[in-house]
Amino acid sequence: MGMQDVPSTTAIKKLSKKIDDVSAKIDRNQKSLNQLDSVSKRINDVSAKIDRNQKALDQIDDVARILRENEQNLKDLGTLKSRLDLLDKIYVKIDKIAGDVTAYREQQELNSGTLAEHDDRIEKVEKHLHLPAAA
Repeated sequence: MGMQDVPSTTAIKKLSKKIDDVSAKIDRNQKSLNQLDSVSKRINDVSAKIDRNQKALDQIDDVARILRENEQNLKDLGTLKSRLDLLDKIYVKIDKIAGDVTAYREQQELNSGTLAEHDDRIEKVEKHLHLPAAA
């Protein structure tokens, strides 16, 4: 083997420098890849949040659709409530009238007893005074 086959110190230094440069580039590339992984994870997190928000919006849309579909039923319930309130007022009035009628009937019974007593007294007075009986 000759001297020409052995690399010179300068060539070895150049080769060593090139290896160091390539190693530094690999390190920089690895750092870039790590940063890209971090960015990718953040994008995935944001994407998951967007998906959750979209699901929430879909649920809100479903609720809005159900409300629209049942809007007439809700209006009917409002009308029904006012009708029930009116019916309640009517029942209160009917109860008062029924109470008045019952009181009137009771008073009539008392009056009819008193009237019968008066009729008996008038009849006795007419007999005693020999007056003709009233028709």
